[in-house]
Amino acid sequence: MRVCKKIQREKNYGMKTKAFVSGYSLIHPCLSVSVRGYFEIGIAGLFRYTLHNGNQKGYTLPMTRGILIAGNESSLFWALSAEAARRVESFAAAAIPTRFSLPAGKGAAASAVVPDGSTPLQWNPASPISARTLVLAAENRLGRIDDALLVCSPPAVYRSAETLLPAEVEILVNDHIKGWFFLVRELALVFRSRQRGTLAMVVPDISGGGRDPSADLLGLPAAASFRAFAQGLLASSVGEPFQILGFSSSEAGREAAFADWLFKIIDEAGKKNSGKWYKYTRFSLF
Repeated sequence: MRVCKKIQREKNYGMKTKAFVSGYSLIHPCLSVSVRGYFEIGIAGLFRYTLHNGNQKGYTLPMTRGILIAGNESSLFWALSAEAARRVESFAAAAIPTRFSLPAGKGAAASAVVPDGSTPLQWNPASPISARTLVLAAENRLGRIDDALLVCSPPAVYRSAETLLPAEVEILVNDHIKGWFFLVRELALVFRSRQRGTLAMVVPDISGGGRDPSADLLGLPAAASFRAFAQGLLASSVGEPFQILGFSSSEAGREAAFADWLFKIIDEAGKKNSGKWYKYTRFSLF
C-alpha cells in the first residue's frame, strides 16, 4: 500500500509530533480511496494512525511496540505498569499474587491500581507450560513482544527458622524462584528467533534499607536468587541478538521516578549496552 500526499507537520508536543494529512490517496492493487486522517509519532516508540473517511467516525490502527511486564504484585510492579501505560496504548501484564500469610503492615503488597491499556494475563510461575502460554498470549494480544520487564519484588516474610511452614517453602520456590527460569527461556527463544528484543531484569536493592534481613527468611532469598540469575544472564549476553539489561534501586518511595528512568534507559540503549547493570539513585541522570 502506498500513501501519496504531502504531509504537513502541525505541532510539536515535545514527546509527540502530530502530522495532519488531508485528501491523500491510499493506493493498493485492489483499492484506491481518498481519505483524511493524521499520524501521531511518539519518540518513545508509539505510532498511531487514525483514519477518517468522509463523515464516518474515525478509527485507530495501533502500530506500537509490545511490552510485557511480569512479576510480583508490588508498588514497583504497578509503577512500571503505569509508566508503560503512558508510553503505549496497550501492554500485557502478568502479576504474581502474594500467597504468603502476612500480618497487617508487615510487607503487605501495595494495592493494585491497574492503569488504562493494561491487558492482564494469567501466569502460574511453577509451570513451564504456563510460561509458554503467557508468552504466546502476549504475542497474540500485542502482535509481538519487543520489551519484557521481569520484576522480582517479593514481600518480606518475617519468620524464625522453627516457625517456617513447609507450604511457605513451596511457595517460595514455585512462585519466586523457578518461574523466572521458565519464563526467561521462553522469552529468549522468541527474541532469538526475531533477532531483536529487550529483556530487562528488575529487582529492588533490599539488603537493609528499612528491612530487617535477619528476620526475612523468604523475601530476601528470593530476591538474591533472582539477582544471581540476572547477573548470569548479563555475563552470557555477549553474542546474543537481543539485549539483556539489569536494573535495581534502593530508593524506597520513588518507584514512579525509577520507572520513568528505567524506560528512558531502555528507549535509548543500543545493543552495545547489553549486559549492563543500572542502579538508580535519586541523583541518577538520563
